[in-house]
Amino acid sequence: MNAALQNATMFDPPGSAPPSSKRLTAIRVISMAGDAERRQQFASRAAGTSAPWSFFDACTQLSPDLTYDRETLLIHKGRELLPGERGNYTSHFTLWQELLASDYEQYIVLEDDVYVEWPYLERLANVRLSDYGIGYLNLIVKRLSHFREVGNFGERYLVQFMGYTHGTCYVVTRALAKMHLEHFRVIRGNFDNMLDRSWVHGIPNYCVYPLPVLELGYKVASRIGNGTERFAAETIPFGLKVRRAINTRKMALARSAYIAQQHVLQSVRPPQGPKTF
Repeated sequence: MNAALQNATMFDPPGSAPPSSKRLTAIRVISMAGDAERRQQFASRAAGTSAPWSFFDACTQLSPDLTYDRETLLIHKGRELLPGERGNYTSHFTLWQELLASDYEQYIVLEDDVYVEWPYLERLANVRLSDYGIGYLNLIVKRLSHFREVGNFGERYLVQFMGYTHGTCYVVTRALAKMHLEHFRVIRGNFDNMLDRSWVHGIPNYCVYPLPVLELGYKVASRIGNGTERFAAETIPFGLKVRRAINTRKMALARSAYIAQQHVLQSVRPPQGPKTF
């Protein structure tokens, strides 16, 4: 972690990075093109914000740029993805491609079934995350996992998760998307699950707390699939079951090693910024 990140206590970039000719931030909201009700509900919640957001038509088919293999998924996830999950994966992947083809430095990616603290996002949209050594910033946590406090960021805590949080709303920079897009071409699980696996790809799962984005799952039905479908076990051939067991153990060891490594780094380079101001 660099000194700029350790001391980031306000939305005032330290000015360490050279000026860029690219525009800074675009806010893209994943939403089904034909779902006028969901779009209207989101637009109503966003009324009054000055942040320049726009809808992204959610994908319903797998992108030809992605590799989908049933055997790979059974080994890494234990089941195949549902049609809605495939579309969701493709939507996030395509947005990363869109970012690289655009003249923006970073994207804030949201989904249409969330409550957004717009005043905070308005300020966040004016922060160049690369100035703080951050390429990916998680904005929503749907499941708690092992974490550590890193410092302060924008009058909030900056924490690093080291497990599955199922975050689907985040900020991603052009540099990170360019560096890691290839890793996500082979589907080994849901997009959010793969993003969470820092011990595999090395992307720190930074998050601000209190959370600026909350899921409205209790009010809005999921378009990905119901709980029965999403969490049902699939019959796996014995040979693949053995390979899955080996892979699961391998991932558990890799995650444990990653957690230990991150805590060692924290003890060597503890956060220097004040916790409150």
